[in-house]
This record gives sequence, structure tokens and C-alpha cells, in this order.
Amino acid sequence: MMRDILYTTISLIFIFIIPEVSYSKINDVVVFEYGEFLRFAFEFSDKVDISFSANRNSVNVIFSKDIGYGRRKAKSYEISWKGEKLLLDFISEFSYVRYFIIPFPYKLIIDVGFSKRDVDDIILRQEDKSKEDRKKVLIIDAGHGGRDPGTTWGNLREKDITLKLSKMLYERFENDENFEVILTRKDDRFIELEERSAIANASECDAFISIHVNSTQSRRSPSGFELFYFSQNFSKYAMRIAQKENGVKIDKNSKIIFDIYSEIRESESYKLAKSISKRIKNIKKVRTLEGAPLYVLAGTFCPSILVEIGFIDNPIDRADILSYSFLRNLSDEIYNGIVDFFEN
Repeated sequence: MMRDILYTTISLIFIFIIPEVSYSKINDVVVFEYGEFLRFAFEFSDKVDISFSANRNSVNVIFSKDIGYGRRKAKSYEISWKGEKLLLDFISEFSYVRYFIIPFPYKLIIDVGFSKRDVDDIILRQEDKSKEDRKKVLIIDAGHGGRDPGTTWGNLREKDITLKLSKMLYERFENDENFEVILTRKDDRFIELEERSAIANASECDAFISIHVNSTQSRRSPSGFELFYFSQNFSKYAMRIAQKENGVKIDKNSKIIFDIYSEIRESESYKLAKSISKRIKNIKKVRTLEGAPLYVLAGTFCPSILVEIGFIDNPIDRADILSYSFLRNLSDEIYNGIVDFFEN
């Protein structure tokens, strides 16, 4: 009798568990350098948590994700990053360092200053008595520019209108010996939002005003001026304005994260907006004065506001912003409002 022999083949399956590595690559690094001030802007591919520390001449950032590998070297500093660590080394000791994070696109902004004053002095404007009579430094920012036309109507472009009014304001303040005035742009060029506030911080300015023109998707476009100061508390309308001016869609639940956030600065920015509002309402209705999460204002140490001088799709406002006399009158009243702010 033959016996059937049954062969059973047993396959061994080995499962290798490879730990998942999460990434948030550095897509771009931009450095703005103005005298004794440096701003580093790191753009990431995804949201990432950080741990921030610094000593006298270096900054260390630990990330919750792998940020890749890279290195950049300049005369006064060196940047290197690998894995979850980023290091900024400086030849000289700095007087202050601060950072903030912008959620869309996800950016880490690091400001480093080498002047004798620290960031608290700049924010609180704690001047020595010997400097009480110094000129007030004012930054005038003409919104948009270069490849960014801003809002348009036919051949009418926001970037041209904002530059025209900014130059008028510049001329008005230049004739006042109590002020030193700086334009973020003098011609039709593109400037990143981070660079605009970097110019303000580098000059240790006393006030920052950004000029813009508004528009709406409504069939019946509203009319009038609107003023905004930076705030994390904002309405749906202010969020829409911020999305337009920031150039990105933002989430109402996302916040700009600061290592140092001054409620005094927000309060002073509101007062500056209020002071200008009291003056320009003599020309036309001020329909809005409120806080908004505007990137161009977020990175400044000083009182900062954004002024929308009219709606380009409203025929009355459009005729006004095309009028030289209207813009001249508006520049005079903005000047008066800023002077009032400092006198008070």
C-alpha cells in the first residue's frame, strides 16, 4: 500500500516596520540686510512646530519635522540646516533677536539687530533725554508694485495710484524739519511684504503707513476710506481685506505667532489710525476702522496702519483717486493726522 506524502510549504513573511519620517522642506531663504539690521525669511513646504533659542552671536531652531539640508554663507553670518536643526552663526554679537511665524505660506521670520538698543526699547520708544528732540522717522509704503499691479480697473492700476499719493506724502513731510521720511519704493518695483516691514525696523521708525486702493465683488460697490491696524482679533470683512492684501487665502483659526507681541504696539497703532481718521473724514466718509491680520503690519516694531483710500470699482471713488487735487488734499489731511498723533 502506498502512502501519499503531503508536503506543506510554510512561507515566512517578514514585515519590516520603517519609522515614518515627516518632512517640511525649506523651499526658499531670503535675507534682507539694512545697515545694523538683518531679516531672515524661511519658507517651508508645510507647517512645522519649532523650539527657538539664542545666545550672543548665534540662533538655534529645533523643528518637529525634517527640514532637509542646506547651507548659506555671507560675510557677517552663516546659515546651516540639517535634519531637524537650523543654526545661524554671526561674526558679531547682536543686541536683540526676535521671530514670528506667518501661516500662509508657512514662513519663519527672524529679525536680528546689532544696534545698541534692544527690541523692548524700540517697541516702547524709551529714548534717552539727549534724544528727545530727534526727528521722528516715518515710513511711507506704496502698496504693490512691479509684477504685482494690485487691484485694477481697465488701465487703472492700484500700484500707480499708491505710488503717486506716497510721493505726495513724502514731499509734505520732507518740508517738516521734525520728520525724517523714507519711502519703501520710489518707482515701479516689486517688494516682498517681509522686506517692507524690514525697512521699517531697520530704520527704527516711529510710524509706518501703507497706502492701498480697495475693490469689492459686490454689484453695488461701497465708497469711502478704510483704515486697518494689525490685530489677531478681526471680523470676516477684515479677514477678506487681509486675504486681498496678503495675496493668499487665510484661515480664520490660524494665528501669526510672535515671540514678542506688544499690546502697546496694537494700542498705539489704533490711536494712529484714529488720529488720521479724524482728519480724513473731512474729505470723505471713513466707513471702516478695525484690526486685521495684515502681514505687512505684523512684522513692524512701531505703530503701523494700512489705509485704503477708496474703491476702484466705485465711480465716485475712482474719479477721486484720479484727481490730483483730491490726492493732494488727502495727503495734507494724512499729514495732519500723523502730526496730531505725535503731538498727543
